[in-house]
Amino acid sequence: MIGLRLPEPPRHRGMQAAVLLLALAGGAITGAWAFLQPAADTLSAAEERGIELGNRLAHQRDAAAGLAVLERQVAKLEARADEARRRLPAQAGVSDVLGLAARHARQQGLAIERFQPGAVRDALDYKTRLVEVAITGDWRGLMRFLRALSQGPRLLTAEDLRIDPAGAEGDDKDQRLRLAFSLGVHWRPAADAIASDPPTASPAAAANPPPLPPSLARNPFRPRAEADAVSLPASLRYLGHIAAGSARWALLRTGSGDILRLQAGDRLPLSSATNRRWQIERISAKAIVLTATTDNTPAVRARLPLAAATTAGE
Repeated sequence: MIGLRLPEPPRHRGMQAAVLLLALAGGAITGAWAFLQPAADTLSAAEERGIELGNRLAHQRDAAAGLAVLERQVAKLEARADEARRRLPAQAGVSDVLGLAARHARQQGLAIERFQPGAVRDALDYKTRLVEVAITGDWRGLMRFLRALSQGPRLLTAEDLRIDPAGAEGDDKDQRLRLAFSLGVHWRPAADAIASDPPTASPAAAANPPPLPPSLARNPFRPRAEADAVSLPASLRYLGHIAAGSARWALLRTGSGDILRLQAGDRLPLSSATNRRWQIERISAKAIVLTATTDNTPAVRARLPLAAATTAGE
């Protein structure tokens, strides 16, 4: 009969003690693992929860800081709204606005072609009358006109702006432009008007408007003469033109003193530092427009204005 045979106990007492100690250590480790593992899991979950709460706290702090910024922005907007309300008179005063526009146009050398009052729109606590305006002049004058209206004592707004060339063909049409827009004249009825008087612009501020920013200074209807002028011979001067019927000849003076008489389509017998070959495109009383190409670059355009009057000894 085959049976199980138990191992023989150690015969030495030292060996017995070692086996007993190992058994006790193994039991202690197993018990510790069984009892401490739930506590370790709980600690790990608590750490993750702490990280999550820390992130939420940081987000709340950022939101609180952003709220302070928003409150300051709202306060600024409310101050601007109050200032705008103080610029609203008790009556529309369209005739006063016409006088203001006429004064600004005269200062900038512009011509008002149309000033037609239209419908009235009702808003929450003010009214607006739209006035259809059309005005002609050069680019800088038109931009200064709009800026002067926006910075004046009256609260005026411009809508649906349209700018188109207004000069005749061959008469420097890139210079003269026509600006058409709807001018919003705003006011508060007498019952709702603020007691304080609206501010008035000083004569010095009206006569000397601030300079235009670079984004508004350049006429987009004209070629970038400032970028291409370096390619034109620096000594070339446009002295004027001769007209005979429909034909025109431009009179140009070179650096050597030679006078050139050229028509539209003629090429300049000169070369610039970039080896551009210039050709006259259009002749007008105030300027000529030239185009030029090289072998490896696209055509560019430049405008050569009429030279200022010189003395006989020059």
